Amino acid sequence: MSEPKLYTPLDDCPVCGKVRLTYEAGGAECYAPFCQDEPMLFCEECGHDPEIDWGAWNHEKGIFWKLTDEQRKRLRVLEAKIDEVYPQPDGNWLPEDAVKWDEVFADAPAGEFEWTQDEGGDWTPVRGSETWYNVCDLFNMGRDKDGKRWLERHEGDCDGNWNVSWRLEDNDDGSPPADAWQYLLYMHCHHHLRAVSKYYVYVAETGDDCLGVYYHPKALTPQDAVDALERYL
Repeated sequence: MSEPKLYTPLDDCPVCGKVRLTYEAGGAECYAPFCQDEPMLFCEECGHDPEIDWGAWNHEKGIFWKLTDEQRKRLRVLEAKIDEVYPQPDGNWLPEDAVKWDEVFADAPAGEFEWTQDEGGDWTPVRGSETWYNVCDLFNMGRDKDGKRWLERHEGDCDGNWNVSWRLEDNDDGSPPADAWQYLLYMHCHHHLRAVSKYYVYVAETGDDCLGVYYHPKALTPQDAVDALERYL
């Protein structure tokens, strides 16, 4: 005899198929037989109440989320594509992989000048020690009276906090800073694209859209999340 199929609130009602199932957590301490406050999964359209798939329950996040083997396989393929299309700079990268210092100032005016940005760039997801957060970059640049060119990278967060993460400037003899390329690697747009892609992977794995990429109201499913990553790539 086959085991009964188990369901989650991410599933359509198996009887009427009109709506997704509704989950009610019930009372925190009332799980005795016939108790009216026990967890329930039911269809608001036809009243069907199938068995709950507790294997899909993420206690830490407080949500139901479970990828099928096919969805997980698709996700692994997409992850490999991210590393291929948007590789992470590492010890194998070379100076020629970065934008050149002189190219940064190719359109700069002669003599002393200063260009400052009023707004940062696109929000970029960053994985912290506990969760994800958004940052954006703002670049200021100029040439001082003594002819030295300089470039500053400012990093901001959603709370309006801004910090100078690094500053580069010409050497006293007018030559470019020797280590500039290591910083300029991260000015390439693909680092933003990689970060967004990695966040989509996180959401597909956990169902935790902590940055609100999918917005509200929403009824996100693992299939939706995997499809969204595929469309993005």
